[in-house]
Amino acid sequence: MATKVFAKGISTFKPREGAPDFVLGQIIINVNKLNEWFQGEGNQYLTTYKDEPQLKLDVTTAKDGGITIAVNTYKKESN
Repeated sequence: MATKVFAKGISTFKPREGAPDFVLGQIIINVNKLNEWFQGEGNQYLTTYKDEPQLKLDVTTAKDGGITIAVNTYKKESN
């Protein structure tokens, strides 16, 4: 199994105590850290959709019951 890649500047947290059941958690994006990551390592994970760059992320359940956001690194094999 491939190593998970986490985008710098994206943090996830469990729901706050007393949050309604429909709240799965919280995502905080530090724009400066994320932009810096895109300028370096993160650039290789960008794909294009309708001529616009995008970053695909997978949202999964963490071992501690929270949520995890990881970069989707899947690439189709060339024939």
